[in-house]
Order: sequence, then C-alpha cells, then structure tokens
Amino acid sequence: MHYALKSFSFIAKTWTELLGSQHSSTILAAGNAVGAWRRLPESDALSSGPALIALLNSLQSPGIQSTVRAIRDRVRKLGH
Repeated sequence: MHYALKSFSFIAKTWTELLGSQHSSTILAAGNAVGAWRRLPESDALSSGPALIALLNSLQSPGIQSTVRAIRDRVRKLGH
C-alpha cells in the first residue's frame, strides 16, 4: 500500500499543476491517496501522515479540512 500512497500522491500533485487543485481528477487522486494511507501499517502511516496532510492542504476542495483533521488525529494517536 505504501507504493499506492506514493503513486496517488504523485498523480494528485501532477494533476494539481496541470489541471488545478479543484479539478475532479485531482480530488479523485488525492482521495485514493487517503484511502491507501488508511490501509498502511501504523509505522508507515505515522511517518507518511505529514506529507499527506501537506498535499491535502494544497487542495481547495470542500470538506477537505475534515479529512485533514481525521488524519492528524490518527497520526497523533499513533505517535503516543
């Protein structure tokens, strides 16, 4: 799943540059990255969480902040 996270993150960043942060392809790729991250083992999720948060914060999609909060919460729990 780590490969999937990296792949979908790369695709989301590329679509952001080419199509914009609100394009449906960008949002779909970012959503796939989140889905892959949620399936990572705890240690991988902890280490890759900040990069995923940064990616999502670069997008301007409705509701993205609730996803960012959920990721931050999981990272915080994994770090303790």
